[in-house]
Amino acid sequence: MNDLTASPLSGDQVGSLYRRLLAHLERGDDLDALMAVLAAIEALPADSPAKPLLGEAAQHAIAIWQRLERHQQHERALRTVFESAQALTELRALDDVLQNIVVRGRALLGGDMAWLAGSDSDDGCFRVLAIDGANSEASREMHAPPNAGIAGHVAKTRAPFTSSRYLTDQSFSHDATIDRILADEGLESVAAVPLLADDDVIGILIVGNRYQRTFQPWEISILTILAAHASTAIRNALAYAAKQQALREAEEANRRLQEKIAALEFAAEADARLNRQLAKGAGLQEMVEVIAATLQGRIAFLDPTGKVLCTAAAPTSRDGGNDIEALLTPEVLLRIPAALGQSLFAGHSVPVELWQPGHGRVVAVLSGDDHLGSLLIHTSKPLSDDEVQVFERCSTAMAVVALLADRKSFSARRDVHLTVRALLDPSQHGDKDLATRAKHHGLNVEAPALLVLLAVERARVAHCLRQIPVIFRQYPHIATEIDGRLVVILNRSDPAAVRDELHEALQGETDTTWLGCVSRTVYGMAALAEAYQSAKRVIALLGKLRRQRCIVQEPQLALYAALFEPHSAAAIADTIEAAIGPLLAYDTRRGTELAPTLLKFLDENQNARAAARALGIHVNTMHKRLETIGKLLGAWNEDGRTVEIHVALRLWQLQQNERDRS
Repeated sequence: MNDLTASPLSGDQVGSLYRRLLAHLERGDDLDALMAVLAAIEALPADSPAKPLLGEAAQHAIAIWQRLERHQQHERALRTVFESAQALTELRALDDVLQNIVVRGRALLGGDMAWLAGSDSDDGCFRVLAIDGANSEASREMHAPPNAGIAGHVAKTRAPFTSSRYLTDQSFSHDATIDRILADEGLESVAAVPLLADDDVIGILIVGNRYQRTFQPWEISILTILAAHASTAIRNALAYAAKQQALREAEEANRRLQEKIAALEFAAEADARLNRQLAKGAGLQEMVEVIAATLQGRIAFLDPTGKVLCTAAAPTSRDGGNDIEALLTPEVLLRIPAALGQSLFAGHSVPVELWQPGHGRVVAVLSGDDHLGSLLIHTSKPLSDDEVQVFERCSTAMAVVALLADRKSFSARRDVHLTVRALLDPSQHGDKDLATRAKHHGLNVEAPALLVLLAVERARVAHCLRQIPVIFRQYPHIATEIDGRLVVILNRSDPAAVRDELHEALQGETDTTWLGCVSRTVYGMAALAEAYQSAKRVIALLGKLRRQRCIVQEPQLALYAALFEPHSAAAIADTIEAAIGPLLAYDTRRGTELAPTLLKFLDENQNARAAARALGIHVNTMHKRLETIGKLLGAWNEDGRTVEIHVALRLWQLQQNERDRS
């Protein structure tokens, strides 16, 4: 048996119990130690005279312990609050501040979950700004109308609020959605305090537990202190954010200002470069070189027909290349007109997808309503807005240069025209400077030369004249329009090759008709004048024969052209019909080739074997055909009819719409 209950207590035993109680209090032992002493006292016999006094002493000791424990809790809470305040003041980012508030609020009250609700300025609803301890994503997305839920209630009253039975508490207006979410979280009790800033509620701090709990006034007081510090921290964070935003805006404004200054300086320097070139009378090539260097890209200037007139590239162009002509493939050039049409309609430059990799841009070069050409740029990176503006101003400078160039070109074309007319007019051959003028334009009248006369539709004369330098770019030549026809004089001595080259080049002119004549090789101005007159007669004869899209050599038709110069087309047709009409009718009916056979026979000086060999037929076949021809034409090889029939056959051949290669 315990010595405390075996017999009445001695003074030393009572003193021992008192000392045990004091020792537990002094050491700060937990409540269990004091409760053990109290249990021992309560186990004493009821008649023990010291039992009431010892029991009262134990109750006092327990009360002292509880009071000390509350003080310690308060101290811990206050220390936590001050630590939180210090921590909050060190935070700058608003999100960090908000999250720190809920974490510390939850820890301060020993809550299972804590969140900070804020009011949305658009609809007034309260939404979760930060949360800690939530089990579901739905809790993070909670929002309630301004007059419902705990947040709405606290915002309205601007006072703390607690509830030990949240879901059944009817002291505030519930929101069904919020209730369902908190029920899923298992929350039973909640405590909420407002965050005030100049009497405005800037947030609601809510702490909840998943068991029924009665929050003590001192706990709410501590939470309120935390809310006050949190409010200050939020305002500081907002002020810091505003300051940082203002700083960023100032930096951005300064950056834009510097960019604008740089752009203005760039534009001013570009304008200065262009003006210097204009002042010294720079040509198109010099201008595109300046533009290429200014914009650090590849530049091409095209005439209104799409012909590339000049190109340039900066040595340090953006794509590291300097050969734009290699990029201007036929496929690329075909795509430019559509983009150019957009530029003409819009009145400014437009991007054009021409190359990969790289970026293209084109702008029309205009003088009023006159389209003078187009300016094309290629870069590896898109031009900035400021660079686009400079590029478009460059088109204006190019228009000035193009107008000056066109004026010079007009003067040159006029001089070429007068020179060609003089060369073809024997009355002007006495001009001692004529040969020099011709040589100035690239033609040596003393060297072998060919004259080309080309008849095209009036509307296409100017276009075809522009093509001549392309067709004959490898040879010295001059060209002009006289009486609606193109006259070309070039230093060459191979008329057949010139005919073939010209015919091939004109095949692409599908929207027009044309007739051409290439002279024999001539020497000197007098021979040129004669060749011109003969070519005119040949062209006239081809027209009477209703030929189209053919190029002939003048010597082959010179005789016929001279013979039939005064004759009309109808007279020539009558001549053919009178001489070989039955033969042509027979070929048409039977599908035979008697007319070509007779022409070849006559061309071979009536040698049947040579004609058969040329036609690829047996000589016996040739004789049979000649026999049939004799039946149709009678004695065609007697009484001088041979020449008449030969001429008629040649004229008939010229009427055929096939290329004459004889």
